Amino acid sequence: MKSLETALNVLKVFIDADGDLSVNEVVELVDLNKSHVSKILSTLRNAGMVEQDPVTRRYSVGVEAFELGTRYIVRSQEARDALPVMRQLVTACGHSATLSILRGTHVLHIMAVEGPHYIDGRWRVGSRLPVHGTSAGQVLLAWQPEARRASLLETLDLRPLTEKTITRRDRLATVLDDIRRTGCAVTRGESAPGLAALAVPVFDARNEVLLALGVVLPDPLFETVDLDQLREHLFDASRTLSLKRGAPDFPFGSGGAAAAK
Repeated sequence: MKSLETALNVLKVFIDADGDLSVNEVVELVDLNKSHVSKILSTLRNAGMVEQDPVTRRYSVGVEAFELGTRYIVRSQEARDALPVMRQLVTACGHSATLSILRGTHVLHIMAVEGPHYIDGRWRVGSRLPVHGTSAGQVLLAWQPEARRASLLETLDLRPLTEKTITRRDRLATVLDDIRRTGCAVTRGESAPGLAALAVPVFDARNEVLLALGVVLPDPLFETVDLDQLREHLFDASRTLSLKRGAPDFPFGSGGAAAAK
């Protein structure tokens, strides 16, 4: 079991890798001797979990690992519930939709539906970004249990992704309070230049937030979009998805409990 754990730790270094890795780079990341790492990578290559460039001899994620990962979406009830809702959202607003979860101190985009106002950026399926730098991450952080949120606020590495990324803890705390009050996070150029995004919480049967539903759009369009209408489209979609997941209510937007009071 120890050998299996070691091999999995080697495989996991490719999660955060921006590109392919040499044996020496993997050695530095896992703190194992070079011969041990070489044997593990060779075994993973033979299993199709990683691939090796025949010229550079560098390693990258293999097709078998991709196929294994896709099984999560195939078997996930969350994904089956979300896909038609996300398609309707894209039709309604014209912008690309994302569904995200929290993984440690990062947000992971697990589903996306491209809209006609497509923009390339750091929002594709499988993208993994620091939680403070994205609208989805901020939503998921805002709805963490109070003690967990306080702990994360104290310990998060608030390094900038762009010049607009929030890097002050007091500022982030204020933003999270605003998100809980309004139900929506808005970012402009905080995760990638030229990219704007909105995200809202998706509630489950326990009224917890494990998913964030978002839209991404080119930042220049942000000046011309009807922000209230776009936010309402998001609230409507998330209300539908939240009720599918057993939530007793969705408290935001024109159809929410907060609006009815």
